[in-house]
Amino acid sequence: MRRVMLVLVMVMFIGCYRTWWEYSSGIDEVCWGSDGKVLFLYSKEWREYNEDPFSGEPYPVEIEDSIFLYEVNADGSGMRCVCFIGLNEYYSGMSSAGDWVVYSRREGINGEDEICVVRRDGSERYNTGVRGRNPDFSPDASKIVYEKPNSGIWVMDRDGSNNHYIVSDPDAKYPAWSPDGWRIAYVMNYPNVEYLAVVDTFGDTLKKFYIDIDRPDWGPIDSNAISGSNGHNGEIVHYDTGEIDTLFSLSLGWGQGLKWAPCGSLFIGYRTIYRRDGTKVFTISAGGE
Repeated sequence: MRRVMLVLVMVMFIGCYRTWWEYSSGIDEVCWGSDGKVLFLYSKEWREYNEDPFSGEPYPVEIEDSIFLYEVNADGSGMRCVCFIGLNEYYSGMSSAGDWVVYSRREGINGEDEICVVRRDGSERYNTGVRGRNPDFSPDASKIVYEKPNSGIWVMDRDGSNNHYIVSDPDAKYPAWSPDGWRIAYVMNYPNVEYLAVVDTFGDTLKKFYIDIDRPDWGPIDSNAISGSNGHNGEIVHYDTGEIDTLFSLSLGWGQGLKWAPCGSLFIGYRTIYRRDGTKVFTISAGGE
């Protein structure tokens, strides 16, 4: 009897193997680089399988998400993987300026959001040690504005030092730094937006626009305008006049935002690059390359 059990155990052990299979993939966050390239975080889900010794069928024993920083030209050409970012993380916001990229990450669904920074070439990556989400770089990449959950809008240096609030209202969300460097836009009480506010870098209110807009983004410096979505279409808010230019040709849902390219003629809506007339340039494939 002992010998039969030993043989059975050996057969079960020999019939068991492990292999990693790429299971699925997806695009987590997308933004413009200062050079007009599109940057995005790309996740690949891998599953480790064992083989059932009796049926021969594989079954998953471990799941792992690997996240990479990618870049691609605005016409869809030249896509490449820049560097590995992390494992089993979730992301909430991404921005780039000059040679740098900033993003917010958390480990697991119940983790806390942390702000991290990486060079565009992947040569330097670090955690600032600051809790927050939806970060946006100043034009010179020396400072970061971000949303601290239930604590308003905060600003810090790129290394996480000199961290301080400029808007204390806990309902202030989605800050965006203007290309001239001295204004910051944000929305109040997202997703039930009350208004779009613009403050200076000290937090003093400059203007309020009582409109429906999500995830604001400043256009090129000569536009002096802010883009976003109203839940149906793209829209542009002109800072000086308050005039709203509804882009009926750009059909966008709520929460997708509308990120304006440095060249002024292209936009990112979710994962698709559009011209202003609504024609699609290309959609970033979930297959990466």
